[in-house]
Amino acid sequence: MKVSDNEMMQAIFIATLREMPYRTIEKSLGDRYALQPDKPLNLRRSVMQLATMRHRLNIDLSVGHSLKRIRSLVETDALHSDEGASHPRANGQTFYFWLPMERMRIVWLRCRQLLYICGIDEKPKTILASIESLASSVSDQLLEEFALHQTWLNGHHAWVAQSVPKSVRDVHGLGAKHLYAPYRGLGLPVRHSGIHRRP
Repeated sequence: MKVSDNEMMQAIFIATLREMPYRTIEKSLGDRYALQPDKPLNLRRSVMQLATMRHRLNIDLSVGHSLKRIRSLVETDALHSDEGASHPRANGQTFYFWLPMERMRIVWLRCRQLLYICGIDEKPKTILASIESLASSVSDQLLEEFALHQTWLNGHHAWVAQSVPKSVRDVHGLGAKHLYAPYRGLGLPVRHSGIHRRP
């Protein structure tokens, strides 16, 4: 069965959002956690996918074919990569690819906002809840609030992350659908970020 470029991009988008909360949090000594600073390098780290881990995309393609498709999407600027187009990596070497940062920043900022609501900020602190459950809940929330839309840009197909209409993005605190279910009542401080968006 043929896998379209859109199906490839949707799978990459889902994988990115699944991992984004984990990559937005940094662990320090003593099991203390903090938000990574709001810097372009940290945004890039939060969306990077390792080519050798592409089997996690759950796409019905062979190992070699999936690699060719990723490189093809890089050539059309649908994806970015640290592999130079004129200098592909040799066999046995891997590279990173990612959705363009400027098209994913809206998701990353919301990820940071949700983690802040959960009590994680840029000051390292002990988190009473399971960090895995917390990050998973934030991932679920992001996947509900955002979708990857296909468009046409500079003569090529492009994909842009956008808010899903009528999502729960304006529901803060304990009202968020997924956000607190796994660790409600575990003593995690809940607070509001003070950021409100119009529907």
